Amino acid sequence: MCSTYVIVAFIFVILIFAPDFKHITKMKKQFLIGSLLVSSLAFSQVGINTANPQTTLHVDGGKDNPASGAPSAAQQANDFAVTSTGSVGIGTTTPTNTLDVNGTTRIRTINQGAGTAVVAPLYVDNTGVVIKSSTSATYGGLRSNTITIASGATGAFLTGLADGAYKANVVTWNACGLNASTEFFITVSSINNYYGLKGTAGLVPLASNAPTFTQTGTASVAVTWTAVTPCADGGNGTSFNYTLTMPNATTLNVVRHYPTKCVS
Repeated sequence: MCSTYVIVAFIFVILIFAPDFKHITKMKKQFLIGSLLVSSLAFSQVGINTANPQTTLHVDGGKDNPASGAPSAAQQANDFAVTSTGSVGIGTTTPTNTLDVNGTTRIRTINQGAGTAVVAPLYVDNTGVVIKSSTSATYGGLRSNTITIASGATGAFLTGLADGAYKANVVTWNACGLNASTEFFITVSSINNYYGLKGTAGLVPLASNAPTFTQTGTASVAVTWTAVTPCADGGNGTSFNYTLTMPNATTLNVVRHYPTKCVS
């Protein structure tokens, strides 16, 4: 607003005191250019609730910043700042990243990964910077999928597996809503085309028993459940039986042995 008043004042003086209207236009251009330069300087840093802005845009939420010098850490805690490079600081006037939050953060809505898309976990390094892990054999990643398999059929659970070591959790359930969770170790190496899997543990709620793993090949494991109480639809532990197999180094299949099987 200060620069606006400067421009108006310059033009107002010219119109009243210029003796020759022939020179008014020329003088107005000269003074207007001069006033625009003043305006540019005046707006090089903008402060809201502070006459002592520290960055290109500085909002002092608590109106507690000093008239000169840098505000303390406590005074910056209620500040918002945007630097000349576009970095945004919340709770700090000296952001070191594109978004630098000195305080807690809440995300009210976030999208979930869909289908078999690889989801990279987020971590915080020792300086407080949020980083996304590389979806590689070194740093890992998360994938999920849900399939419905016809009786006696084979369904592709996951495809496009890269080299690395994996832990897979397969969940099957029946029409009564009872589910069985089974865990596997999987390894893939394309260098020598080595790949395989092994069942490690499992659990059925209520029954609290583990499955029997039958290794039918390096890359094939049959899962069998026993002592599972039949449910209202007449199903018992056999409804959770299946074989997890790898037909090649990049694919994980489920072979269904009983009707009404869903796999997640």
